[in-house]
Amino acid sequence: MLADSGCALTTKKGTRRTHTQGQTVATPKGTRAQRFLLKPGDAVHIYSNSHAITFQLRHEVPTEVDLAATSFKAAVALTPSDALAIAGELLTAAAAQLTPKA
Repeated sequence: MLADSGCALTTKKGTRRTHTQGQTVATPKGTRAQRFLLKPGDAVHIYSNSHAITFQLRHEVPTEVDLAATSFKAAVALTPSDALAIAGELLTAAAAQLTPKA
């Protein structure tokens, strides 16, 4: 599910600030930010511009839900060929699941 990143404004320094669910996060000017919400607490964020692609996984567990559970954010920088290889594999896997079995 693709989610809207909330309302955004550009500051004097050229940084785009996005307000989502009570949090304000900064995205540098010229950087595209896409957020894909998965099951509650999980999200994939993709940041890209003409020089870089960053893939970030987030898993958040509120302490009131589970005090011992771990929340995390992990990000990796991707080359264009890495991004295309991952996209291709995701398309292949999704198509196999969507194709009706005979």
